[in-house]
Amino acid sequence: MTKSKMGKWSLLTFFSLFLFSTGTGFCDFNIFMHRRVIIGEFKNTEKGSYDYLAESLQTHFYNYSLMIHFLTITDEERAFLKHLSENDEYSEDFIVAGKSIGYRMIPYIEKGPFSMKNWPVYMYGSYTVFSEDNVHLAIYAYNSLTDRIDSEYSASLTLTILLSNPHEYLIPFFQNFLKYKTCRASFETEPQDSLIFIDGKPIGIGNVQNILLPAGYHRLSIKNDGFTDHSDIFYIYEDGFFYRSVLKKAEKARSFSVNTDPPGAKVYLNEKFAGETPVDIEVSYDNFTLTLIKDGFKEEVINNIDLYIDNITQGKDAHAQKRINLKLFPIDKKKSQYEDADIYKKQAKVSAYAGFGMLGVSILLGVQKTLYDQKADLYEIREDNDRYRNSLSTADTLFYLTAASSAVTAGIFTFSFLRLLKYFTLYGSHPEYQRDNHGDSIKLLKKEVQF
Repeated sequence: MTKSKMGKWSLLTFFSLFLFSTGTGFCDFNIFMHRRVIIGEFKNTEKGSYDYLAESLQTHFYNYSLMIHFLTITDEERAFLKHLSENDEYSEDFIVAGKSIGYRMIPYIEKGPFSMKNWPVYMYGSYTVFSEDNVHLAIYAYNSLTDRIDSEYSASLTLTILLSNPHEYLIPFFQNFLKYKTCRASFETEPQDSLIFIDGKPIGIGNVQNILLPAGYHRLSIKNDGFTDHSDIFYIYEDGFFYRSVLKKAEKARSFSVNTDPPGAKVYLNEKFAGETPVDIEVSYDNFTLTLIKDGFKEEVINNIDLYIDNITQGKDAHAQKRINLKLFPIDKKKSQYEDADIYKKQAKVSAYAGFGMLGVSILLGVQKTLYDQKADLYEIREDNDRYRNSLSTADTLFYLTAASSAVTAGIFTFSFLRLLKYFTLYGSHPEYQRDNHGDSIKLLKKEVQF
C-alpha cells in the first residue's frame, strides 16, 4: 500500500471514529439539552429481491442526519418538557441544563427500532420498486412528544439515483422537516484527502456535495498532514453555495542555536520559556519572537530572526548550522539607581500625606474622647447615673480608637521616613553630591526633596 493510500485510510478511520463519537455512548444524554432522534427501518412493500435497499437507505439517512446542527423545539414540546422538569426523576437533568429549556437542542442520533424512551423523533420510511426507472419512496418523521407525524415526504426516483445520489431524496425531506431555513452547500479541497470541518463538526473528506447548513455565518476548517491548516468564516443565504480551497504545503521546521555573551540568559519563544543559553530552538512557522532575559542585563527582543542568524558550514557539509550570537549589555546601574530613588521619594510623599490625614483623625478622636470625659464628670456631679455610664463607656471606646489611630499614624510616618532614608542613601552616591564640603551635598539633597 502506498503512503498516499495509507494516509487516506488513516484519515477515513479518524473521520469515522469522530462521527461515531458524536453518536450514542459518547454523550451524556440530557432530555432538556438533547433531542433524541431514532433512524428506523425502510420497508420494502413490493418485490423481495430489493430488500437489500432497506439497509442502504437507513445508512444513508443516518449518516446525513449526523450533520444536523440543531433541532428547533416548538412551544408544545417545551410545555411538555417543562412538565417533566417538575418530576423528581428529571430534576437533576433540569439543573444541569441551567434550569432552562431553549428553543434549540442538539440532536442525539441513533439507529434502531422505535422505543418510547425519552420520547424520540422517529424517522422511518418505505419504498416500492415498480421498475428500475420507477421507485416510489416515502419518508416520515413521527414526534412522540406530540404524538403526530411532523413531516412526510414522497418521491419517485430511478434506482440509480436512489443508490448513487441519495441527496436527491434526503435534502427535500430535511428542508421540510427542519423548522429553520437551510441551504445547500458544496466544498472541495486540494489535496482531496483533506478533512473538512464546519463549526467544529466533521462533514467529509475532500469533496462534499449538497449538504444542508443553516442560513447565516459558519466557521470552516480544513486539515491535512503536511499542509498548513486552512480556516475561514463564510456566509450562506441561498442554495448553491460552493467553496474550494487549496492547502499550502507546511513550512519545514527551522532549527538554530542561540548563544549569548555572557551565557545563562533565559530564552522565551513567543512568551513560552525555551531554555537558557546556549540553547537549541526548533520552530515550524515563520513568524515568531525571541526574548532574552538575564539579571543585570538589558532585555533583548528579536523579531526578524534572519538578521541575526549566522550560517556556519563545518568542513564539506552542505547543510549549514545556523546560530545566533548575541552580546548582552549590562543595565545602566546609575540610571536604574536613580529611577529606584525616584520611586522611593514618591512612596515617601504619598505615605506622608496619608500620615497627616491619619494624624488629623487621631486628633479629632482625642478631642471627642476629652469631651465625653467632661460630660461624664458633669453627669457624676448631677448624680445622673445612666448618662454618666453611657458617657464613660463612649469615652473608653474613643480612647481605644484614638490609640489605634495613633499607632497607624506612627506606622505610616515610620514607613515614610524609611522610604525617604532609602532615597537619601541612593542619591548619596551621585557624583554631584560627592564633594569636599559635605554641607553642599545636603543642600543638593534638600533641593530634590520637595513635598
